[in-house]
Amino acid sequence: RQMCIRDRGSFALNGFNAREADSAPRQILAIVGAGEHGQGVPAARPVRQEWWRPLTWAALALLVAEWLVQYRGGLVWLWGRASALVHRK
Repeated sequence: RQMCIRDRGSFALNGFNAREADSAPRQILAIVGAGEHGQGVPAARPVRQEWWRPLTWAALALLVAEWLVQYRGGLVWLWGRASALVHRK
């Protein structure tokens, strides 16, 4: 039984670019940016860096600092109790 294009599913082609619209199978697929053996090529300009990790650490540090300021009385009391227990021996 022969399958028609409807049986295989649908796909889109770029009708304005003949090279992109050519959907025939190829023996070798050229990947842009790959070197001889699939190794990456160094970027010509700096790559975008992720900033969410340093910002998250800064936010956590600010949160801990706020907590220490808010509960400094309890921390002083706790430090005094711990010092008394250590020096009692």
